[in-house]
Amino acid sequence: MTRYTNTVFDNTSLRVDGSRFEGCTFQRCVLLVGGTAPCSFSGCTFGPGVSWAFDGAAGNTVALLRGLWQGGGRHLVEAALGERAVPSVQ
Repeated sequence: MTRYTNTVFDNTSLRVDGSRFEGCTFQRCVLLVGGTAPCSFSGCTFGPGVSWAFDGAAGNTVALLRGLWQGGGRHLVEAALGERAVPSVQ
């Protein structure tokens, strides 16, 4: 696993699969997740203009979870992710 510590990522696209980020700062970045290997973030800051893109296996999983959520299976998504991982919608 590639490890980044206290690194600033600005105005870039970055594939995060197989990487560990500790104390990093992300600004105006696209974080690409393919689901090919785990990634982790600890003590990182996500500033303005940061977005996520999911493709491959990760994209398929996000599509499944979105379909379950929209199709009345919110409780299934919450159970899979843990209720704290899913923000409540008021």
